[in-house]
Amino acid sequence: MRSPVVHHLDQGTVSRIEHAQIDQPRVDSLIALGLVLSIPASDLFILAHWLRADDLPDLAPYMHAKYPKLPESAYQEIGEFFTGLWRRYRVNVSTPEET
Repeated sequence: MRSPVVHHLDQGTVSRIEHAQIDQPRVDSLIALGLVLSIPASDLFILAHWLRADDLPDLAPYMHAKYPKLPESAYQEIGEFFTGLWRRYRVNVSTPEET
């Protein structure tokens, strides 16, 4: 059974989005596509370059919002892990603790 959302997406539009033939897909098209594919609209907005890196939350608030049931020690572990990755790959990242 097809989702009712699919009816709002023309197959040609879907194909052109898949093949990067639409420079600026419509918001409602991306939302509908995300619903059908079980992809958060925010992920599609990032891929469409509608959100810049500066528009995204830092790691700590993101992890707290996305995974609120983790213990505080887990957030600290995640932060330490990513800090290690940034150092290993010489990525210049400014975190709240470093600014």
